[in-house]
Amino acid sequence: MRKVFISTVPMQQTRSVKNRSRDFELGDKEYKAPISYLLDANVRPGDDVLILTAAGTREWPQKNYQEWKTEFEEILKTRQVKARFEEITEPDFDRDNFNSEQDNLDSLTFSQFFKDVADQIQDGDSIYADVTYGMKCYTIAMMIALQYVAKACKNTDVKAVIYAQYFKGEQGKTPDCADIIDVTSLLYLSSMLANVEPGQKENMDSFLKLVLE
Repeated sequence: MRKVFISTVPMQQTRSVKNRSRDFELGDKEYKAPISYLLDANVRPGDDVLILTAAGTREWPQKNYQEWKTEFEEILKTRQVKARFEEITEPDFDRDNFNSEQDNLDSLTFSQFFKDVADQIQDGDSIYADVTYGMKCYTIAMMIALQYVAKACKNTDVKAVIYAQYFKGEQGKTPDCADIIDVTSLLYLSSMLANVEPGQKENMDSFLKLVLE
């Protein structure tokens, strides 16, 4: 059984934040990458591990990726685990110039990203994902890919999906912080509701009320 850790890196320079969570035990660890908490908590000596990270090619995405990779490597060394690193290259774009030759985004960009993620997953994988950073269409495509592989692969399980919500602190009073939230239930809700047929809304509303309240 392989363990796969998937995330997208920030597109811009990031601030140092105080991480907290109601859903996960973070201990006294202060990681920059939210996915690092899942990596630290879920790898053991002898595990087969893939770390799959999506990043753009410009300065800050690459700097952030290298910083995250160093953090991953330190965790793996402490846990006595070896891992394979794979990077998905996000098409570059110039946010200040719509007509720039560097702007490579089009209608197929995010569908291709879905395929790039799905192609890396195989039967028997246990998946941990972070959908915090990157363009929202990339994180949506990642969620769709996770839903797809959970159904199409044999014995493949999405163990956790997290989102780190940033809150700006008050200067001199409270630090910038991020709440690391477990959003795995959204994936399973989406998968469950995909099988709903026309005319079932009333019954499904009652079922969802029972499940969610």
